[in-house]
Amino acid sequence: MEGNTSFVAGYVAGKLIDGLASQFYTQVIARWSKQRAEEFLYQLCCELQAELLDGGCSDKVDSMLRDMLEDDIKSEVLFDAYRRVSLSKSKKLGPRIIGLMTCKLILAGQTASDEEENVLLAAESMSDDELTAFARFIRNQKEYVLDVNHKDVKIDEHGLQMQWNREQIDLSWGGTDTSLAPLDLGECLGPWARKLKAYGIMADDVKERQWSVRVDTDRHIDEDGTVREVSWWIYVPRAYFCFADMIDRVSGGDTE
Repeated sequence: MEGNTSFVAGYVAGKLIDGLASQFYTQVIARWSKQRAEEFLYQLCCELQAELLDGGCSDKVDSMLRDMLEDDIKSEVLFDAYRRVSLSKSKKLGPRIIGLMTCKLILAGQTASDEEENVLLAAESMSDDELTAFARFIRNQKEYVLDVNHKDVKIDEHGLQMQWNREQIDLSWGGTDTSLAPLDLGECLGPWARKLKAYGIMADDVKERQWSVRVDTDRHIDEDGTVREVSWWIYVPRAYFCFADMIDRVSGGDTE
């Protein structure tokens, strides 16, 4: 009886393997690779077309294609884009961002800089929802800067600076235990922020300062003392604002 059971189990497993193997490429690999490749090529061709028309060179398509394929750097950029798109977690936005960046690099005739590499890594590894979450975050912070009620957000030439939390401790009374551990951006904003921190697109910091206070009856300060303040900050370098802009652009602004 056991022999028959083993035979049946082996037969069923063999049929499953044969059936899955025969359809896995067309129903899984080809299906989803094709969709991502189409999104990538759509954006790449749109960008190249805009460049050709802007320069009045609509009759030089063949020349551009030949140059892209024969030039070592440009063909390397194309191959790298192919690799990224094939492994992209995102079905739409990631491949389109890779297409946009690929066009930029091809036209410049150069490989990606460190900052561009970080953007490409994020486009490859993040889902559509995660990408739109980052674009929404940047857009919201830009709006908060204009709102007098949001004084904890600032944007300057360095980028976005956002104070996430702040605690003040009166050391005159012995104070309280306050953790100086860095923020967990994934817990604060979502898993997408943890990924962007890993790629250097977002950062966090803990700042500490203290100052002396004098007796002030109007402020109900009965004796001299020292106040300690700990604050937690989130940063996005200005160089990566363009990443959020690209997400909005390739999504048609549909990142609300």
